[in-house]
Amino acid sequence: RVQKEKWSLYWRTSMNTKTELLDPFVMDVTPTMKCADVKAKIAERFTWEPVSQLLRLEGFEENWELMVFEGRECADDSTLEDCE
Repeated sequence: RVQKEKWSLYWRTSMNTKTELLDPFVMDVTPTMKCADVKAKIAERFTWEPVSQLLRLEGFEENWELMVFEGRECADDSTLEDCE
C-alpha cells in the first residue's frame, strides 16, 4: 500500500490521507535480509525516487517510508526474521 498525504502549506499539517493499493508482484527475499533492503527493492520495482532525493516540506518530520509487519513497525536495520 501507498499512503499519500494532501499537505496544507498554510496550516503545515496533513489535510487528507489517501491509501492506494499497489499492483501485486513477486519478490525473492530471505529471512536475514534487512528491512531497508526490502524497501529499496520495492522502490526500485515501482521506479520511485530514492528517499535521499525527495524534497521535504517545512514542518514535515515523519518518515518517508514505513514497513509494518503484523501491526508492528520494522526498523530499517532489523532483519525480516526480527520482525516476526
